[in-house]
Amino acid sequence: MRVPRYIKTPTGYLMVLRMGDNAFAELTKLAKAENVPAASVTALGDQSRSYI
Repeated sequence: MRVPRYIKTPTGYLMVLRMGDNAFAELTKLAKAENVPAASVTALGDQSRSYI
């Protein structure tokens, strides 16, 4: 069973990334799958490093 990487919410999408995930690649996949022409990113959570 494949666990979805994101869910649609009333105001956009929620994506949870795991350690080692390529954030840019995962966001690009979401944008292509959902035909998102433009977006902004809001991030809240725990992280040790950011590579965006």
